[in-house]
Parts: sequence; C-alpha cells; structure tokens
Amino acid sequence: MKRNVGPKQIIKKFIPPIVLDIKNIMISGMKDKKAGSTAPEWEYVSDSWVDCFRGQTVRGWNAEGVVSTVTRMWPRFNESITAPNPFGLSNEAVIETKPDIGFHNNVMTYAFVLSLVSRGKNCIRILDWGGGIGHYYKIAKSLFPDLRLEYTCKDMPKICAAGRKICPEVRFVSKEMDCLQEKYDLVMASTSLHYNRDWQRVLGCLIASANGYIFINRLPVVETALSYVMIQRPCQYGYETEYLGWCINRSEFLDEARHAGAILQRVFLCADGNNIIIPGAPEQACYQGFLFKKK
Repeated sequence: MKRNVGPKQIIKKFIPPIVLDIKNIMISGMKDKKAGSTAPEWEYVSDSWVDCFRGQTVRGWNAEGVVSTVTRMWPRFNESITAPNPFGLSNEAVIETKPDIGFHNNVMTYAFVLSLVSRGKNCIRILDWGGGIGHYYKIAKSLFPDLRLEYTCKDMPKICAAGRKICPEVRFVSKEMDCLQEKYDLVMASTSLHYNRDWQRVLGCLIASANGYIFINRLPVVETALSYVMIQRPCQYGYETEYLGWCINRSEFLDEARHAGAILQRVFLCADGNNIIIPGAPEQACYQGFLFKKK
C-alpha cells in the first residue's frame, strides 16, 4: 500500500535542519510575545563584556531561582545515576524524557578523564570550578565507588551554601583564594569557564593549580569569528535568571592554555554540541571538551 506523504514530511526531507531550528526559534519568540515576553533563550550581545543588557541588570548564577531549581531536582538526579541505571538523565532535565545521549556522552568523557588521572592512585584531589552543588562528585562516586576523592567545588555563595547542606562530603568555596593556592591532580571546569568575564586570567589560574591534568569541558567555541559575548535565559531548565557567557575563539583559547603551561592531550566532541542557535551572532558556537596536561 502506498503511503501518503504529508507537507510536514516533505519539509523535513528537503529543508536543512538548521533552517528548521531558526524557524522554531522565531515561532517560539512569537509565542513568548503573545505571553508578554519577546526575549529568546539565546541572544548575541557584543564582542565585549557588559554588566547590563538593554538597560536591565543581568542577574547571573548567584540567584535564588537557580538554587531552588537545582536543590529541587537533586533527589531525582541521585536516583537516576544509581547503578545499574544508564547515565541518561541530565541534572538539568526539567521533566523525564527519552534518554539523553548528550549527557551520557558527557559522563563517559568524564569517566575516561578520571581513569587517566587516577591510574595507580587510591585517592585523587579534584577542583571543580563552577561545580554547582556537587553533581560531578556524585557522578565520580557512581563511576568509581572505591576511589577516594578529596573534592572541592568553587561556585557562587548561594550555590555553595546549598551544596554544604545537600552534599556534605564535598568542600565548597566561593572565594578564589580559598582554592587556587592549593594543588590538585585534576582541575576541571565543565560548562563554566566561559561565564567568567576575564576567562583568560581564570584559565591561567586553573592551570597553575594543577599538578597533573586540566579538563575544560563543554566550552562553546567558534572557529573563525572573534570571541563574543552572548546572553542566555534558561527558562526551559527552570532557572529564573539570565547570564552572560563567552563564545570563545578556539585558536585563542588553545594559545592561552599553551602560554599558561598546558599541553593539549585530547579534544572531545559533545553530542549536543551544535544545539544552540544564537540569533545575530557572527558565527554559531559548538560545544567541545579539551584535556590538557601540565608541563
């Protein structure tokens, strides 16, 4: 029997996915406009950092709307990573959906890094820059339950306060001086380095604090455009805030790391690496991961 092909199937067959993505953004924007908001999730800002955008203060990560969401989702996250479950539910998933291959890919990359860092050791020291309330600590313990971890999370004051209550096994610090003067087997920053206004200085400090490896993961990079600033309004994840972040030129990033004394060991692709569309940007960013070793 011959199957009838509808208009939607024809559109999906002949129109490139990126065009459909842009169309969906426009439709989403029109829906928001009807609801009283015209702001898209992602938006290009400029080629330099600003403290406010279109006359409004940017609330950033140190917001009650962030803390309440991550603490509310914490029990479900812990349950989802318990063996023998697959790592298929992101800590940012608002509702249970089909398995998240991007998150699973991210965790397996982290597992590779941990296995490399912990080789021949019973205990390793980790600095997790922008580590939230301890998600990556819990993932590490699920992956390697017999490995001892001296784990430090550096994050915003309100997030650290919540983390101390919800994950007491982890040391939480909100001041750079309380963590960067020490040495670690692994220094990592996953989806966090680009939220720093002076990311070059922070990268140098992270590399200086490493005795072994530096893992910069899920960094939005561009290949040809100069580094630029974007704003994200993460309402779909339940975060009642907005924050600025860099889309960093890949060559500039690698040059900064090399000059700070880090040798590139491996580049990682992110399964959800091309999922962000930033209207007005000079080039769309792609998430990538980078593993370095200290000279």
